[in-house]
Amino acid sequence: MIQIAVIEDEPLIRMGIRAVIAEDPNMDLCGEAETGEKGIILVEKTKPDIVLVDIGLPDINGLQVIPTIKERSNAQVIIITCQSNEIIVNAAFESGADSYLLKQDTENITYAINRTYRKERFLDPKITKFFLKPNSKKGLRKGKLYEAKLTTTEIKILKLIACGLSNRLIANKLFITQNTVKCHVSNIFIKMNARNRVGAIAQGQKLGYLQNCDLLQANIEEEAI
Repeated sequence: MIQIAVIEDEPLIRMGIRAVIAEDPNMDLCGEAETGEKGIILVEKTKPDIVLVDIGLPDINGLQVIPTIKERSNAQVIIITCQSNEIIVNAAFESGADSYLLKQDTENITYAINRTYRKERFLDPKITKFFLKPNSKKGLRKGKLYEAKLTTTEIKILKLIACGLSNRLIANKLFITQNTVKCHVSNIFIKMNARNRVGAIAQGQKLGYLQNCDLLQANIEEEAI
């Protein structure tokens, strides 16, 4: 029986994964964690065959959890995320992920798990056709992540992060969903090679994305929320 652990902070996503796994007699969910740190402890304790890891975890970037999982267990890692752009996918494989699945593609969860368990790479079909073959080991060099420019929306969100706004407040301010904010925050972390919000702010200042006048204006707007 395939033992599976899930590291995902969204309760509804965990519930959906749990339901899918429960329908397969050859799979068993050995544990769940909502943060990267708890996920690492879970993996060390339960020794799963497969670990499903979200990128946008609240404490540690999911891609930075993968090397630790690989060092402390023999588990195969499947990234499960809403991110589908080339930089993120290649960064995931560069970090040691074995497979890559989009959250909106729930019908492929068991197939992805079985394929990965057999040591075969799974790449979500919705993104395979764009830039990467399923069995390819192609990936961007880590240094190139620093060259990736933030989009206009990502810059806005980075400034609001620097002012201490939560994902909920950012979503309210920009009139977008919290899940959309989470995806943008994950992009920011990966593009800037940041482990968390503090790292993203520091890197944003270093690269010139954050200026004192921007932060002052953002603080003024925050008070008006």
